Amino acid sequence: MNGRSLSWVNPKIELRDTGCHGEGLFAREDIRKGVLLSVFGGHVITRLEEEKLPEDFNDTGLQISEDW
Repeated sequence: MNGRSLSWVNPKIELRDTGCHGEGLFAREDIRKGVLLSVFGGHVITRLEEEKLPEDFNDTGLQISEDW
């Protein structure tokens, strides 16, 4: 991995504690309909490849298909 961020979050939103349901995204200011809020990126790997990752990468996978 090259250290470059593959994700982006619009500066008009922020992550903070909900007070009852863990963390959530909140608007810092008014946001017009249709404005891009976030882009999540990463590397596509198999489940076996994920299991071989170092412990500090543990539980960072995101399933984006019906079958794993």
